[in-house]
Amino acid sequence: MCANGHCLEQNSVKTLLEELLQKTLQNAQAHFEDFTYTLEPESIHQYRVNLRMARSVCKEFINYFTPKHGLFLLDYLKILQKDTNELRDIDVFIECIDDYQAKVKPECLNMCHIIEKKLFKERKKSVSELLLKRNFDKRTHLFDELFSLLRDKKLYRKNAEKNIYKPIQKIIAKRIKKIKKLSLNLSLTTPNAQFHALRLHYKKIRYTTDSACFGDKEHAMKAFSQSFKLIQTALGDVQDKNTQIERLRQHNLKNEACVQQVITMIENELECNKLQCIEQSSHEHIQEIKQTFKAIFA
Repeated sequence: MCANGHCLEQNSVKTLLEELLQKTLQNAQAHFEDFTYTLEPESIHQYRVNLRMARSVCKEFINYFTPKHGLFLLDYLKILQKDTNELRDIDVFIECIDDYQAKVKPECLNMCHIIEKKLFKERKKSVSELLLKRNFDKRTHLFDELFSLLRDKKLYRKNAEKNIYKPIQKIIAKRIKKIKKLSLNLSLTTPNAQFHALRLHYKKIRYTTDSACFGDKEHAMKAFSQSFKLIQTALGDVQDKNTQIERLRQHNLKNEACVQQVITMIENELECNKLQCIEQSSHEHIQEIKQTFKAIFA
């Protein structure tokens, strides 16, 4: 038996979506409010995590929303997240800069300080633009529109009353199939776009799995979700380092030799991250994922 009836076998798609979206959007709004007072990187990060989860789950279950209302929902979520992309990239680079300073040659240490100063200057500008473009009141209005949409009886199609068990099983199976396809023949020469696409699939499967962590399958689903954490982190590092290299190349900095040394150092670390991804994408690992999935939904 499941406490309070919270079992995959007893909940509808509509129930799961209603509870999840309400919770994640409330969390996102609270984190952004905190950011407006503190400007802390972690606040904007958690704001984005909650919005990404809401967007991902909405996309996976899009066939259970009425077309018009479902598109409105996704548009609102995209608007809320999109204007924080640049700020998050800068914050991640700033987090890495201390590590880079510890690894460069002494004669290039000053260049790292220059890069760091430029990043903080860019962050200040990005924060100002973010709060000016969509200040707290404007963002609150968007959230109000979203919560109003969630209460609209026309948001869900009739098929959303169906039991969640088979739909979520089908969605996860589809995502595993795409992961398997992208993981085949993954190598150091594989285009960066493929690593990024693979990362998105892992993020989606984790968000979907996390949304179903309750009742009799809570422990198994949590363990299943956690099993993707290592490769998702490595894939995230690949994406972050590619973004950092691109940013450095776009900067018009003097002392090109030191800039190139930093770029080379990041490229070497990038190769290590890619090797981690390749190792975690082996046929054996994919088979383990498939077998665990089958065991959960046996």
